[in-house]
Amino acid sequence: MPGVPERVEGEMAASVALVANDEAACRARVCLRAFLDGVRSRSELTEWLATPYVVGDAEVVVSELVTNAVEHGRSPVHMRLGLEGGGLRIEVADASAVVPHLPPPDLQRETGRGLRLVAALSRTWGTTSTDEGKFVWAIMGGTAGGSW
Repeated sequence: MPGVPERVEGEMAASVALVANDEAACRARVCLRAFLDGVRSRSELTEWLATPYVVGDAEVVVSELVTNAVEHGRSPVHMRLGLEGGGLRIEVADASAVVPHLPPPDLQRETGRGLRLVAALSRTWGTTSTDEGKFVWAIMGGTAGGSW
């Protein structure tokens, strides 16, 4: 089942391909919860992942990254989840080479706040260009370092 953690190169990780439509963010949140439940069931839960607000914050970050990939990127869209440095790493890849940026604040706009939420809720975030497009990633909680 997508979203259920598995060992990938010795690390706890999960990956899922998402259909680029209005349901993508919802499906990504379901996969996130399955991943976190699986991590808990394997007793590899860090103290940070045990805090009550973490799942909600992670759901917001996943929703924003997936929604941006669907609205501004190109298909296919993939999400990868993993543990890094005691925290959670979220990656969302799409086939567009256009790198997202934080737009200047504009109180008149109805959109354009997603990356600001990602920046506020995550320890760090960024983008990595690939031959197939790019992935946008966020690391929530934990400490600096890690294996990815």
